[in-house]
Amino acid sequence: MITTAESQTSLIAILNTSKRLIENSSPEAITKLNDLQCKISSQSLFSSNEVLDDISTWMIPLLLTEHYLGLAHVSIPQNDNIERIKNILLSMDYFHCFLQKMDALGILEGALLCAYHEILKNEDGKAYRISREEKIERYRRKREIENKLNHFESLDKRRKRLGMSAEEEIDGYDDEALSRTLNIIMLKDSTCEAMDELFQASKEIEMLKISLELEKKGELKTNGATYEQNTGNVRNLSLAPKNPLEVTRVSHHPITGQLLIQREEIKSQVFRPFWNQPTMSLTEFGDRELQCAIDRSEAQKIAEEDAKLKPKRYEQLVRDGLEDNTELVDQSAEIDRKWDDFKDSNPRGCGNKMGDRGDRNF
Repeated sequence: MITTAESQTSLIAILNTSKRLIENSSPEAITKLNDLQCKISSQSLFSSNEVLDDISTWMIPLLLTEHYLGLAHVSIPQNDNIERIKNILLSMDYFHCFLQKMDALGILEGALLCAYHEILKNEDGKAYRISREEKIERYRRKREIENKLNHFESLDKRRKRLGMSAEEEIDGYDDEALSRTLNIIMLKDSTCEAMDELFQASKEIEMLKISLELEKKGELKTNGATYEQNTGNVRNLSLAPKNPLEVTRVSHHPITGQLLIQREEIKSQVFRPFWNQPTMSLTEFGDRELQCAIDRSEAQKIAEEDAKLKPKRYEQLVRDGLEDNTELVDQSAEIDRKWDDFKDSNPRGCGNKMGDRGDRNF
């Protein structure tokens, strides 16, 4: 077990450096995270029978190592489909390892826990599917976690700005309690991110496998033209003959009148169509437009649901049927009070400058 503050700082520094490298899609992040994982294992920082309360506050961020390894592998750009599939599968293994740890520690809970258990039951290898209601619920949960994270980060910045000692409390949190709360919320935020990455990875694997199948038996490449046997579509069409055409021109010399015979080679580029070739079929374009419309509808629905839960005046809560929501009612009291204060300071008609002019008898 590590005891020196120097060693603790070193491990956290490696984790933070790796996070910055992941944002830049640098393969070096994988090397650093693998080294960090080895150090954690060699020093036995975590035990399988531990609960969250047994883990020291400074060690909690190190639980994110597998999550960052998953992000590092999935962020590396690859031109080869087979290599890309290998990286995605490896990243999914790391995300599963991270989520299983969070499940054991009780961080993964509620609808997210149920969704993850459904993923574990998926044995057919197909892409994970989620309903519209699940998307909305997960979006709400992520927004709630992000709001909490922003709140506690602002408290931490305020403590540092005010130069408070470790024992002094702000909003009921001393330095240790605030750091621990922040670290746990970061774990919850990362579980949401890991679940999203699993869903995206499963979809990408499915598309890459289809692409590999097309490369093996569904496409023929001939003289720069690509034909799809299964659909009949043509992409990047180039009507280039194997041998360039030869044209013989016969003309008269303008002075001597002799016949001039000249051969010209006309290259294949001359026979290319002058119009832009299609990059997708009408069916593909229609599917894309339909998906965009569905995404816009979902985003609008989420925005409307969020708008209902924003603080507002009590009469608006009654209009929306939310007068039983205790939290919103408490927030509306402050809004109504501010509105009443504003009306008292600005009586009706106070801005009417022409009100005292003219004959009042008319």
